[in-house]
Amino acid sequence: MDNRVNYVVIGDIHVGKKDDRRLADELEKHFTEYIKLHHEREGLELIVVAGDLFDRIVRLNEFAGIYAVSFMRNLVEWSYDNNILVRILKGTKTHDYNQLDALNDIEKDYPNFKIIRKVEKEDMILNDNNFNVLYLPEEYPTDPDNYYEEYFNVEDKTYDMIFGHGMIDFVAFTGYEDDSENPVRHTPTHKADELIRLSK
Repeated sequence: MDNRVNYVVIGDIHVGKKDDRRLADELEKHFTEYIKLHHEREGLELIVVAGDLFDRIVRLNEFAGIYAVSFMRNLVEWSYDNNILVRILKGTKTHDYNQLDALNDIEKDYPNFKIIRKVEKEDMILNDNNFNVLYLPEEYPTDPDNYYEEYFNVEDKTYDMIFGHGMIDFVAFTGYEDDSENPVRHTPTHKADELIRLSK
């Protein structure tokens, strides 16, 4: 039995950071064209936007806001037509803010699309196999051990896939620091060993 799954992950798009028209061109050339070609050759089943779709608060009548929503709508519509699931995770508080709410209508219109705002598990069928997925959007719980206990205090190799946005201990150290210059305190830092223990 083939239990492989074809999926694509993109993150840190940061619409509103710099030249959004150039970003739109680059996403079309390097992402949209790629996934369409990949789907034609291999058959995609899942696309994950792993946080920070936005870079800052954008107005929905400026190009950045219009583009972010249209990019996601076009991605979800194409994915729906091709039987592909799409998930988007909430990213850094100072980038995504609560702006993923601008995608609520897309989520209502398309059952293949889901916005992940809080840690959650999802059972899905991909390539005719059951997959257990854990999503770790960037959150700021006051008691992380207690908050994540339900998801982390499980048997080894519980999850087939883990998608997240945030820090992992061996590659990011600022999450442990209390920096007065940093407007977001207590950035969640996940332990790599723990994530490896949980994933198949």
